[in-house]
Amino acid sequence: MNRRSLATRRRSHHTSSGAFLLAPDVFDQRLLAATEASVAASRQTVGDRIRGFAPRSLHDAISECICGLHHVATYIGDYCEESTVDGWHGFLQERVQDGSLRQVLRGPSHISAKEYGTPGWWFVLDAPKALIEAFTCRAYGRWATVSRTRKTRLMSHVALTVHNATSLTQAIAMFRRSPHNEVIAHVRDDACKC
Repeated sequence: MNRRSLATRRRSHHTSSGAFLLAPDVFDQRLLAATEASVAASRQTVGDRIRGFAPRSLHDAISECICGLHHVATYIGDYCEESTVDGWHGFLQERVQDGSLRQVLRGPSHISAKEYGTPGWWFVLDAPKALIEAFTCRAYGRWATVSRTRKTRLMSHVALTVHNATSLTQAIAMFRRSPHNEVIAHVRDDACKC
């Protein structure tokens, strides 16, 4: 076992459901921060949300493509064993039982495998005031060498809802005009109707 695996395991915590990635108090802080970010983002205009991501000259055109906030996503850290992810899911289910969350969904991350060569998982947390997505990736291959700050930057995001597939294509084209943006994945059926 390497030092990185051992360090990751030490950061894991346990509940009656098993191991999970964050201590309950850290989870509560992250959930609160993501909820506050989601509530704040929902109060912003589309122009405010996209400031810094697209040239100012395109804000009005992009605003016409976007109809709202879908979710806020946060990276919750790496895991070394699938049982850690199962334990985390169990912990989240306990949060549904105690009323902290309304629902939890889970699925494999296509981005982590395709773009970073490592398996990963997403969790959709239906919190009382916001829809939050949490990501975790296995500490494996080249992903294991990426800094924690970069991992958080790559996997955390604010997701916007567009009117239709045409609006999605137009918005992506406009966002690409900024040298600071990179489209890392685009699935043909990614558009949502408002």
